[in-house]
Parts: sequence; structure tokens; C-alpha cells
Amino acid sequence: MNLPNLITLSRLALAIPFLLLLEWNGYERIALVIFVIASLTDWVDGYLARKWNQVTPLGQLLDPLVDKLLVTGALVALCARGIIPAWSVTLILFREFLVTGLRALEASRGVIVQAGWWGKWKAAIQMIAIILLLAALDSTGLPVEGATLAKVATISYWFAVGLTVASGIQYGLAAKHAFSNATRPSTPA
Repeated sequence: MNLPNLITLSRLALAIPFLLLLEWNGYERIALVIFVIASLTDWVDGYLARKWNQVTPLGQLLDPLVDKLLVTGALVALCARGIIPAWSVTLILFREFLVTGLRALEASRGVIVQAGWWGKWKAAIQMIAIILLLAALDSTGLPVEGATLAKVATISYWFAVGLTVASGIQYGLAAKHAFSNATRPSTPA
């Protein structure tokens, strides 16, 4: 187990207290700090893995799965609080399950599909949107009505939803070609 993979696992460990803290009002600021730290580890593990030439199949598998757990867990928690609509979270979850399933299919063929630029931008924008949504909450756990930060958070969230759908379509179109020719390498998500 190399350091980049350990950093990825630390993000998984941070997801647990983060999600637990979102269950109670009054702990949003602590949850926000944990989420920011976890989000930064996403950049750090990838950077170190590439810089030190320690990219591993385990890391290529764990990194997107841990990201999905952290992000979708946050979105479900925000949905449960009534901050974002359930249909938008369902749309994001559908995309994530679809991509994960297609990656598993490719893995069964011996192909590891790394996250491409669309997927990386999608993950980054989702994390930024979640950070802004959390930062826009007041002490009761609800968005501050009319606040500029709350408006920016809402806009960033809908941008993240759009980018999630677009990257899912891009991945689906690339996967369509993979189904027609089993030996052809996949285009990254």
C-alpha cells in the first residue's frame, strides 16, 4: 500500500464523521471543514501518484469510488435537509451507478478505465458546489435566505448537475463503442 492509496483511504475515513455530523444541526461548520480536507486529499493523492509514478490498479479503482461515496453521501444528506431536490440527486446517483457499472464491465474485460477530464471536472465542480452549499447554511442548518453565498451555491449546484449529466452522456457514448468491439479500449469517463 503506497502513500497515495493511504491518502485515498483517509478520504474514506473522513467521510464517516462528515456524514454523521450532517445528521445534526449545529455541526455544519465542522462538517464543512472535514469535507474541505477530504476534497483536498482527492487532488493530493492523484498528484502524488503521478509525480512519484505510483499509479496502481487499486488506486485507480478506489479513488473514484471513494469520491462517489463522499459526494453522493453529502448530496443525500443535503437532500434530506430539503436543501436540494431529490430528483436532481437521483439523476446524479443514476449517472454514478451507470458509470460504475460500465467500469466494472470493462474491468471484467481486463480494461481499467481511468477518470477522464470530463469526470475530473465533474467531481471538482460537485465538491465545490457542496462546499458552497454547506458554507451557505445558518446555525439552524438551513440556507440563509437571500444571501449572495446561498445564490452562488445554488447556481454552482445546478452547474454541477448539468456537468454530471453531460459527462454521463459522454461516457455512455464512449461505452457504446466498447460494446460493439470488445477489444477496443474505452474512452475515459
